[in-house]
Amino acid sequence: MSLTMTEGILSLDTENMNDSGISFLYDQLKDLVYKDSSNFNPHSKQLDFMSSPERGRIILGGNQSGKSLVGTIEALCHATGKYPSWYPQHLKIRQPNTGRIIVSDFSKGFGEVVWPKINEWLPGRLVRNIRKNHEGYPEKYTLINGSSFDICTHQQERDVFEGWVGSWAWFDEPPPRYSFIGTMRGLISKMGRYWMTMTPLSEPWIYDELVVRLNKSVKVFYVDIRDNPFLKEKAILEFEKNLSNEEKEARLHGKFLHLTGLVYKVLNPEVHYATLNLMDKNSNYFKLKKNWYFVLDPHDRRPHCGIWAFIDPMNRKYVAYELFMEGTITQLCAYIRVFERAHNITGAIRIGDPNKLETPTAVTGLKLKEEFARNGIYFDTKIDDDVTTGHLAVKEELHYDKSLPIEGLNCPRIYFSEEVPLTKEMFSKYVYQEWRGPSSDSRNPKETPRDENKDFPDCVRYFVMKRPHYWNYDESNNTDYAFPGNRTGYR
Repeated sequence: MSLTMTEGILSLDTENMNDSGISFLYDQLKDLVYKDSSNFNPHSKQLDFMSSPERGRIILGGNQSGKSLVGTIEALCHATGKYPSWYPQHLKIRQPNTGRIIVSDFSKGFGEVVWPKINEWLPGRLVRNIRKNHEGYPEKYTLINGSSFDICTHQQERDVFEGWVGSWAWFDEPPPRYSFIGTMRGLISKMGRYWMTMTPLSEPWIYDELVVRLNKSVKVFYVDIRDNPFLKEKAILEFEKNLSNEEKEARLHGKFLHLTGLVYKVLNPEVHYATLNLMDKNSNYFKLKKNWYFVLDPHDRRPHCGIWAFIDPMNRKYVAYELFMEGTITQLCAYIRVFERAHNITGAIRIGDPNKLETPTAVTGLKLKEEFARNGIYFDTKIDDDVTTGHLAVKEELHYDKSLPIEGLNCPRIYFSEEVPLTKEMFSKYVYQEWRGPSSDSRNPKETPRDENKDFPDCVRYFVMKRPHYWNYDESNNTDYAFPGNRTGYR
């Protein structure tokens, strides 16, 4: 027997070998020549992802950052049982098992992205059967070890995602929520693992329900396009030239595109979030002389939203507490009084939504603010409700020079306490509307915010647009100071 390599071609002289020897050697050579998932050599972010023990994992990555490749390898490891030597033993799934791959569509999401990777990393000798759809694309793989996995797309009917039981699932690119829920239902009995690999251009529910509200069973990995060591910088720069600033955030850095249209981009948790400990008598903020304001945005079909905010003697503003509750006007008024008594809030000036509180109710014909007045709660609704002006005013309060240290002359004029989690969450997701349709690229960005996540930002906007100033009851009887809501100007 002789083994020779000529012009890159491996040849074998089997003249003196029996059939069993030839078959054994042939199998060994195939393992050397053909790639499978056990040969995968990940870059550092891919290694972190595959080694992570969480049941759910999400890779938010820029284009060409290697996210779909690592998703493919993870799927093939579990289906074939061929794991890299470094793969954690306790994370391996016993074969045979059932899996599912969910992509955007067959022609592009699968045909152009996932299918070539499966063909590259899944040797044909491990496949027993491939069932194809009427377009010629695979829709089910069955392997010789008894494992199988389906290919599903976002374009299929919702029923496709129900009635399935499996051990693992991979979502390549953001899935609709119904496909995620249907698939997760199928993983329950086996406590199956799932992972998402995506450039976050759509499906903001993933941000709201999985990324922001993380629990111990889900971990998020951020992968930049430059984390892929096999891409040339020149090619990345050429691609970057074609992108808008907002597209760069998603396509290069893996940040959610629906958040790149944030109304208040300057908001920085490390700067604008403050721990006040207002109920601690030893806290400086407890001892501080404060002017209180209460702002209400009432609703009939969803919870009422409100904030308690105060101003200190330096005219700094603090959003201290929040209200989020359903109930009648009588119940709401009672809650406001009890809350203020329990939290040492006295003399609060009340500001109400200038539209809703000035609207007559269908039952009595009274304006909503008159209904509140009948319960002893009085609101001022004389506020400039121009949204653009209000946004600019809040941005002015949030502003500071990022290039300089935070100190007395370079700091924001408004802060958010540890007691307002919903307010901070809505601020972080309060975005402008986007144009839709084929001509969207030729239009200027919209300046109208979306209706979602606007309630608490509206409350803060009304508060700021009231132009509140600190006043001291003990030092002046001047009515301008006694009723700061009548004053104008910022400082």
